[in-house]
Amino acid sequence: MITVNDELHNKVEEYAQSSDDMQNLLNSTDIASIFLDNDLRIKRFTKQAQNIISLIDTDIGRPLPDQASNLSYPHLIDDAKNVLETLVFKDKEVQAVNGDWYLLRILPYRTAENLIDGLAI
Repeated sequence: MITVNDELHNKVEEYAQSSDDMQNLLNSTDIASIFLDNDLRIKRFTKQAQNIISLIDTDIGRPLPDQASNLSYPHLIDDAKNVLETLVFKDKEVQAVNGDWYLLRILPYRTAENLIDGLAI
């Protein structure tokens, strides 16, 4: 039992390290990214995304349609649903309310087993 517990503890530490590495990599790219599940609930986001869509840590698990956005893009949710249905990514130039322009890309989120598990925006 002790050996199994030690192995499980090591796996949890490896997972935590991998998660930290991935979050640091995402933040270092300086690209705003939001990851959603199949119900358009927020799974994860980068700090850069907080400046474009008003997000805080407690928004994880909440539906993206409930979030306030600084983008002039009223069809974001419809386009996200369409990408989930068709699995065809979408690129769109969108303007923020402050006048900044962004290239917004909505992609299906594929797992290592090549299953669709939401979206990457």
